Amino acid sequence: MATPVTSMNPFFNVERSPVYTKFNGKEIRLSKDVLVNVETGNPVGIVGRDYKVVTNAEVNEIFGEAFSKYKIKQTMDFMKKGGETWVRRIVFEDDSLTFDVGNGDSQHVMLEIFNGFNLTTRYGYEISLFRSICSNGMVFGRKNLFGLNFTHMKNNLEVIQNTFELGTKEIGETIIPTWQKWTKIPHTMKDMETFIDSRDYVNNDKMKERILVKYEEIMNREKHDETRFGAFNTLTYMMTHETSSRREDTSNIFGNAYRKYERLAQDMYELPM
Repeated sequence: MATPVTSMNPFFNVERSPVYTKFNGKEIRLSKDVLVNVETGNPVGIVGRDYKVVTNAEVNEIFGEAFSKYKIKQTMDFMKKGGETWVRRIVFEDDSLTFDVGNGDSQHVMLEIFNGFNLTTRYGYEISLFRSICSNGMVFGRKNLFGLNFTHMKNNLEVIQNTFELGTKEIGETIIPTWQKWTKIPHTMKDMETFIDSRDYVNNDKMKERILVKYEEIMNREKHDETRFGAFNTLTYMMTHETSSRREDTSNIFGNAYRKYERLAQDMYELPM
């Protein structure tokens, strides 16, 4: 699984510090504040003076209340730049939130909640699936993503619950049947080479070779079937297990390699059925 930054407390307090500049020997107060992680002293965002800070603890509380009736199988925390962005993945184990693609390949609904302090990251959630066999965080593709984000902390409890139920219903009616069809569609190594060649963001030969070598290695090692679903599983495995971050204070889910493999997995929905 993608390596979480487990040594950091995601529920740190945030302190505002005013921003000043000097001009003609005078100190001038700017209309910005720096948000500081009080546990580490590291800045985690720059915001306007009227910006209402929403802490990770507040976000966790509202989502904890919204989903308190469900059983939790696993919780994982991920951090970017020492707390600038926080992601928590919650895997549920209720029967109503578990789907079988076939041959006992169970997929658990996974809730990904997030919050940030950099003005570009609102708090909110996305729904995905978690593959029990190899702990992959499965992705749906751009046209099938479910989730919401909010600009302000308010009583969003009912909205969150209702959209989650609609999203999980759509998973059972659309996503799982699609994956079941994929288990019947052949996808050879040659098919993967053609697929990679068709992606303009995989834009040099060394990158293509690196992806294909790793892909073949994972396919053989994990004994994935040469089907579209097997190819999809291999890409999500590479995304979650075979990527890392250059920064020690940042989880690999925020890295370029992770996002590239994620995009490849999402693009598989564009292939004809």
